[in-house]
Amino acid sequence: MTTGYFFVKLRGADDVSGLVLPDVGDRKALLRKGAELLSHLHAAPVRPDEIELVPYFPPQSETVLVRQPNQHFGLA
Repeated sequence: MTTGYFFVKLRGADDVSGLVLPDVGDRKALLRKGAELLSHLHAAPVRPDEIELVPYFPPQSETVLVRQPNQHFGLA
């Protein structure tokens, strides 16, 4: 079952530092993008094999805003 979103975090990390990314239908692309963004978040290189994808179920009170044509995603 797909949730439409994944929480991307460092594999085995005890903290909850991470990112919520939309499911793009390509797991390898999502891992690469997650590694790139986590590298910026942690100010250190992160490889795709160092992260894990956890299905994310947004609370019903949150709505997803999608702006065209640049495909910016954000939670409000």
